[in-house]
Amino acid sequence: MKKTELKRIIKTLIQESLGTKYYHVSTSKIDVLSPNPIWVDLSSDYLASRVSNMLEGGNKNMYKYEITMKTNSRFLTVKDGKELFKEKGIDYLEYIDNLVGAPNHSQVLNEDGTKLLRDEGYDGIIHFDYDPDNFQNSIKTMLVIDPTKTFESFKLLK
Repeated sequence: MKKTELKRIIKTLIQESLGTKYYHVSTSKIDVLSPNPIWVDLSSDYLASRVSNMLEGGNKNMYKYEITMKTNSRFLTVKDGKELFKEKGIDYLEYIDNLVGAPNHSQVLNEDGTKLLRDEGYDGIIHFDYDPDNFQNSIKTMLVIDPTKTFESFKLLK
């Protein structure tokens, strides 16, 4: 077996074991990724609810995307996030509250928490956000700081 074929098989196995399919819903079609932050869901379970919520909010166009991350992507987890932010003197809960408040791209990039993530070599953070099925509950979602550096693929779903 060729070394390149072995690498491809190993990469595929790693991606499958990590569950590297993620999802994003947008009100505008994304033909080319930009380096602007983007939120993705860790499961396809919430796609229908996100689309429904956006339609109820008056949006007419919905675009659903399936994403595969590069295997070397690094995301800070909730547990490790609390520790790192405390160590660096940044209020973790305030940062997450600001993310959940749906800031624009420049606001996300100007957050001390986002700057810390970049300085520490992370591509983003996994955090709790509202559950689109029940706003009283929370789900884990992921902020990707620069999709152009992190996404292996970004495919429009039908």
